[in-house]
Amino acid sequence: MQLTATANPGYTFSSWSGDLTGSANPKWTAILAPMSVTATFTRRQSSSLDVALAAAGAGRVTTVGSNGSTQDGYAAVTWGSSSTAPYGTAIFSYSQNGVVVSEAGVPASPPTTSARIFVDYRTGASIPGSAGTVDTYTGFAAVNRGSGTANISYTLRKLSGDPIASGTGSLGVNAHMASFINQLPDVLSGFSIPPSFPTDTCFGTLELSSDQPLSIVALRLTTNQRGETLLTSTPIADMSHPFVTRD
Repeated sequence: MQLTATANPGYTFSSWSGDLTGSANPKWTAILAPMSVTATFTRRQSSSLDVALAAAGAGRVTTVGSNGSTQDGYAAVTWGSSSTAPYGTAIFSYSQNGVVVSEAGVPASPPTTSARIFVDYRTGASIPGSAGTVDTYTGFAAVNRGSGTANISYTLRKLSGDPIASGTGSLGVNAHMASFINQLPDVLSGFSIPPSFPTDTCFGTLELSSDQPLSIVALRLTTNQRGETLLTSTPIADMSHPFVTRD
């Protein structure tokens, strides 16, 4: 059975408790006996900043992080008098023990109804030079920028293009979700990744198709031999635009 926690405006889903745990939403579970489940929501914090850009100019704003628990969210950019949309890049900076160990630049993501992401999902991958092994994961986040609930289909393919997993999910208006590829079976209906993928297949693509426009970003995560989390941005292919052939 699929359980979905729906947040009121101004709130975001946090986690399940009781007879159901985790932060996946929707959540699939087998009900074999009476269950007591609690969904916890947190108030969404929001703020706005104004940035004045001269013609052909640039500007920047910075948010200050903290040493507390990770908080997820997103930022939307609107522009006023100019009819031309500005170009923007978000830079994620991650610190461990007071030291910046990783930074990744992610370009602004125009909403689309069809997208494709390159997938790198490996466990125990050998490093040249007998430097040991590392695990690599691909994650993505999506925001529903449409006017109604987004019904989304997901398809995981090998590099050959052959499909190996598919599933469906939904996302409320202005709601967002974030997941690593290996976590999708806990989030989506019918999605199942072969156990051999991270050791034998390792690479592929993930396609998202939605009946509402989604803004999507993707990141590749590797933990090095010192236990440091390294992030790299992953391009998003907008499949709603016609393909262009270049000589």
